[in-house]
Formats: sequence, structure tokens, C-alpha cells
Amino acid sequence: QDELPVSICNYDTVLLMDVIEHLADPEEFLLGIRNQAHDRLSDDTDNEAAEPDLSQIGSEYDTGFDIEQSESRELETSFPVFIISTPNIAFAAVRMNLLLGRFNYAERGILDITHKRLFTRKSLLQMLSDCGYEIERVRGVGVPFAAVMAGRTGKYLGWIADLGAKIWPSLFAFQLLVECRPRPGVKDVLRNAIRIHDLSQVGHNESVETAKTENR
Repeated sequence: QDELPVSICNYDTVLLMDVIEHLADPEEFLLGIRNQAHDRLSDDTDNEAAEPDLSQIGSEYDTGFDIEQSESRELETSFPVFIISTPNIAFAAVRMNLLLGRFNYAERGILDITHKRLFTRKSLLQMLSDCGYEIERVRGVGVPFAAVMAGRTGKYLGWIADLGAKIWPSLFAFQLLVECRPRPGVKDVLRNAIRIHDLSQVGHNESVETAKTENR
């Protein structure tokens, strides 16, 4: 609930590895980060708008440079990529244990006793979407056999596990790995539209002045 001491917009990537399952309210946490990112980005954009760099506007306008597309891409990539990992509660072994009437917590693994929230692939993606994040990539991670079994056996089983997680992540993924990015809010879109209009107007005016000078 505390405000972040730095702006996450200053970074390209934010890692949330095995974090959200330990939170009682991950939705509030993710929304808080997103809202703070929007606020910081708005402040930075306002500061830049006070003294915009127009050194290349004229040339871009003359060559048919699409300012709107450029500014839209810039807005989309203004936020860092979030890489989020969490255990997959719908993993095949957990499902099998449920069929046998077993749901026992442990000191480690998917049913770690410190986990407060559990996710399937579908529920994780739905939560991120509801919290205002655009999903860019989803990957299933297999059981890390190589970490507990030495030699070729561990590597071979790990390769099979990763293959299964890739083919059917909702069933065979031991962990889920998601790359996502905060979606621009309404204020961001409106502010960007105004900026596009201003830049286009400046480019048009400079083009007109250049044409008048050439005619003289």
C-alpha cells in the first residue's frame, strides 16, 4: 500500500517472481503499481510538454512521417514489461491428488504453506486483464527435475517436463510465466491525443513557412 520510492517507468523490466501468491490481495497490489505508474508517467509527460523537443518535427512532417503512429507506439512502450511467475494450481499432480482426496500443504512447491492465493492459467490471465494489464506472452515452465535429480536423468526428465508444459501449459506447467504491460488509461490516451494534435499542428506550420520561403 506504500507508494513506490522510484518511478517504475524509469525501468525497462519489472520482475515479480513468485510474489503474487504470497499476497492476500494481489489485485490491490497490481492495481496500485499500475496507478502509480500512470501518475508518474503523467507527471513526466507534463514536464516534457512544457518544453517539447521539436527539432525533427519539420523533417518528419515533410517526409510523410506518421506522427500519430509514432506517438501511439511511444505511449504503449512507456510502461515497463512485467514478468510475473506463480505456481500452477491446476498442475496434473495436484489434480490427481484431488481425485484421491488429498490437498496437503507443504514447506515448498505449489502447495507451499505460505501461499495465500492460488492460480490456474485462466484465472491468472483474467486477474491481470481485470487489473489493466495487456498480456504479451504466456509460458508454461515444467517441473525442475534437474534441481533435485543430478545427472542425465534429471536433465532428461526436465526436458520432457518443459515439452509438456509448452504443449499443454494449463495441465503440465509446474509454474506459469507471464509477460505483460500496463494498458494506457483514459487520461493517458486523451493526453496523447492532445500531444499528437499539437505536434501535427507544429509540423504543418513549419511546412507552410518553408513553402512560403521557397516561393520567395
